Amino acid sequence: MRFLLIFLLLIPLSVRAEDAPITGTYSSLYYNEEGGDLLGAEVTIIKRAKGYEAEFQVAQGGRPDKVTVPVSVKGNRISFTIPKPEDGSGFYSGKIIKAGLLLYDGSDLSALTQRNPSKPFLLKRKCSYWAKCGKHPG
Repeated sequence: MRFLLIFLLLIPLSVRAEDAPITGTYSSLYYNEEGGDLLGAEVTIIKRAKGYEAEFQVAQGGRPDKVTVPVSVKGNRISFTIPKPEDGSGFYSGKIIKAGLLLYDGSDLSALTQRNPSKPFLLKRKCSYWAKCGKHPG
């Protein structure tokens, strides 16, 4: 009986940040009041019958188009490719952590934003910019 109690108490300690669910919305989209622009990126990962899909959008000033692509998932690591001629076209890979998605940007945009593709950027796990739970201009 003691062994069972100790085992049950230790279960929460064995849950790692890497065990965060894959599905969800990861976003850095924000409204830049100074320039009146929408900036950032948003990825929503959805589980489908045939695997995972990502809804991807990137904003560089205007309302972004949403692209849906298949996602490769291995443990807490993901990868997907945005086809040309879409904004942000290129290969992305990342790691799901408790705080969100650490995304490596191998896209055409990394050159424009002078982002180092060998360093990930964090898209926080949160409501979509477009959802009612977020605060944004209509």
